[in-house]
Amino acid sequence: MKILISGYNGFLGRHLIRKLKCFKEEYDIDFLSKADFESNKLKKKISPNDIIFHFAGVNRDINEDVVFKKNNSLNELLLSALVKVKFKGKLLFTSSVQENSGTLYGKAKKNARLKFEKYSNSLGFKFYGVIAPNIFGPFCKPDYNSFIATFSSMLIDNKNPSIDKDKEVPLMYVGDFIDEIIKILNDYNEINLNKSLIYNYNVSKVLEKLNEFNDIYCKNGNIPSIDSHFDLCLFNTFRSYIN
Repeated sequence: MKILISGYNGFLGRHLIRKLKCFKEEYDIDFLSKADFESNKLKKKISPNDIIFHFAGVNRDINEDVVFKKNNSLNELLLSALVKVKFKGKLLFTSSVQENSGTLYGKAKKNARLKFEKYSNSLGFKFYGVIAPNIFGPFCKPDYNSFIATFSSMLIDNKNPSIDKDKEVPLMYVGDFIDEIIKILNDYNEINLNKSLIYNYNVSKVLEKLNEFNDIYCKNGNIPSIDSHFDLCLFNTFRSYIN
């Protein structure tokens, strides 16, 4: 079984690779690199029955128009390759809860998800369009993927994070997210993220917890009280930014 991963150097890609290496089964893992997209070599890398985890995308750039264009380009190139190889395997695409936020990033994600779904019906491959909440976890890139990464990194560097807009945010730990999406390796027809693993917290409440971790663990050398799965995941995420 060959597994292809785009965005393999990113946050989700690295966690997926670590998880796959924990299994007893030996998977043939290969990567769809930036060079593969830019040189239009995707059709040479993809076989008709592969399993593809498509994480590659652009979260931020100089402006929203560039984000929109780059994401559209990546997704169109992959779609074109699937058509050329007459793809019959499995494709998982991570969209975002920002689909209906009015941002061009969200629009690009939604457009891609709907287009992959449409072509899956005509080509006959299994498509899993996962609308992901805000995913956090160890080694997420500060100032890019998650406000939790940004806040944690700032606190450890003795800086004071500020909140631009305090709102309730759906959050999911990366390990839990990976456990859910690798179900496509079996015969699951669809992926419905376990709602009990999605936590809704205001940004200010998360920052409050991180400040407590910083005071108790970093400044006083004690282990904080961990009362829930979310707190454990948040604490492990926070600790990953300590040098």
